[in-house]
Amino acid sequence: MPLKVGDRVKFWRHADTGLDLLRARFGGHAYDRHAHDTYAIGVTLRGGQGFHHRGRRHVSTP
Repeated sequence: MPLKVGDRVKFWRHADTGLDLLRARFGGHAYDRHAHDTYAIGVTLRGGQGFHHRGRRHVSTP
């Protein structure tokens, strides 16, 4: 995924839980449609995040 000017991405593993974490800021389109083999939990802090789930498009808000 090529980053655009102003985009920021940080990946890390939480030491106590072993969860893989991602914190990101994107100014536009970030990822093409894809699926995860495991659970992915997203929290939107600002703006909106569009995504597809079970055949429907959704938008998460803060």
